[in-house]
Amino acid sequence: MIKWINHTCFIVKDLEKSLVFYRDLLGMTVEREEFRDQGSAGSFGAALFGQEQVRYNMVYLGIGDMRHSVELVQFFDPVPEQLDQGRPVDIGSGHLGIIVEDLDDVYARLSAEGVEFLTPPQVRNDKPAYPWARKGAFAKDPDGNWLEFLERSEPTEQTSVV
Repeated sequence: MIKWINHTCFIVKDLEKSLVFYRDLLGMTVEREEFRDQGSAGSFGAALFGQEQVRYNMVYLGIGDMRHSVELVQFFDPVPEQLDQGRPVDIGSGHLGIIVEDLDDVYARLSAEGVEFLTPPQVRNDKPAYPWARKGAFAKDPDGNWLEFLERSEPTEQTSVV
């Protein structure tokens, strides 16, 4: 039934500010973009969002595999509400999990740029086998969406999960 997980979407307040975060700080690349800030009455996008008309700009970013992307959408009409993301343990709060090579380096670089982390990197003491994370830390993007940065061991030849 499901072929693959295509994208995770974040509705953002300022697309340019979010691009600085995801593209410039995290190193993601723009895969495709659509600018409909002039409106799209009666379009597929309007119907999909349950609106008569929508005005938005949208960018998909990824890591080059063209499989799973982060979709950033800035709506102009309808005007979106700002919702509190709460804590990463609250029902309805979601996060994007990102595997990194060196979490301490990511934490230092992003912290120096003013990115807000919930805690410093946390280390597991039980030496988990792949694919379980050995280090992790939650951070917020410019709109308060949670990102979970994870560092883990490399897979072995016998590994059958990602």
